[in-house]
Amino acid sequence: MSTRERMLQRGYDPAYVDGFTAGESSGHAAGGNMYTPFTKDTHRFEDDSQYKQGWTDGFQYGKGRSESTDRAMGYR
Repeated sequence: MSTRERMLQRGYDPAYVDGFTAGESSGHAAGGNMYTPFTKDTHRFEDDSQYKQGWTDGFQYGKGRSESTDRAMGYR
């Protein structure tokens, strides 16, 4: 089961989940993972508070995980 499916199953708002998914990918990219794309629906980010909060939370989560993995591997 994907993170998206788990979050929806746990009752998270679909807009939040969309934002989290995009933000997590973007966070991985910002954290140095060149295999994941930076993704952000700028119109939704500005107009949908659930998407915005999800994107922000997902970005921090993804960036932190990428940086943590890099540290563990001795890249940082």
